[in-house]
Amino acid sequence: MQRTLTEMYSLDTQATYMQGFIYIRQMAIHLRNAIDHEEKGNVSVGV
Repeated sequence: MQRTLTEMYSLDTQATYMQGFIYIRQMAIHLRNAIDHEEKGNVSVGV
């Protein structure tokens, strides 16, 4: 029987914390890069 992601995270809280930390860190880096890129006037419309 397959476990859902929620069940897996509830079994190993340390791995859950690490996964969440990495995800939030990557999102912050992506946001910082987007803001820096926008401030430099390099805004382009991607379609």
